Amino acid sequence: MSAESKHDQALTLVGAGVIAVGVWFILERLLGDLLAPVRAVIDATRGMGWGLALVIAGVALIVYTKRPGFRAPAPGARLLRSRRERLVSGVFGGLALYLSVDPTFLRLAFVAFTLLFGLWPGLVAYVAASIIIPEGPEAPPASGHSASVGPPPPPPPPAPPE
Repeated sequence: MSAESKHDQALTLVGAGVIAVGVWFILERLLGDLLAPVRAVIDATRGMGWGLALVIAGVALIVYTKRPGFRAPAPGARLLRSRRERLVSGVFGGLALYLSVDPTFLRLAFVAFTLLFGLWPGLVAYVAASIIIPEGPEAPPASGHSASVGPPPPPPPPAPPE
């Protein structure tokens, strides 16, 4: 999958998230008290805070390591921020490379945790990871063209017949 199509998928997922939040606000305005039980569950979940987040993360880690084809990071492997798979600072791209998972999955999990448990703890954790985790080496170009933004240059024209 090309970097451009991954970027398109990420934008589509963000757009779907924005739509979901908008639908939630509309339903809350229209249905009012009918959504009170859902609101109570969300408030109770937020009240459990990071304890619940750690339990969920632990369960996800155990399930992840039991999946077929799981590869633990190689001995001596370093966690580095990605220069290639980045939307902001490369934290999730580097973590995905380190854990051999799709970075979109990690980004969506982070957004879900942040929405459930609060913006500031998630934001502080991301900024701290951006500062603490070193940046990886310069990524080589994917297909032999420069790493500049945009599509690769067109191939040279065919040579005229002699």
